[in-house]
Amino acid sequence: MTIEVELGQRYQQTTAPQDVWEVVLVLSNAGPIPHARLLRVGSSRDVKTVSFPALQDKRLYQILKS
Repeated sequence: MTIEVELGQRYQQTTAPQDVWEVVLVLSNAGPIPHARLLRVGSSRDVKTVSFPALQDKRLYQILKS
């Protein structure tokens, strides 16, 4: 199942469920595999870039319902 990754979506990393990450930038034209820039909620500096396939892997991330 493919999900759309959109600005404002929030994810929990399964290895650190206390951290919530929000999509702040979608990099769909950056190469063959689209990526999203995530900002840890509550932080202004903790940023990471994650591929769409990694965000869609339920072993790594769980999307939070709004």
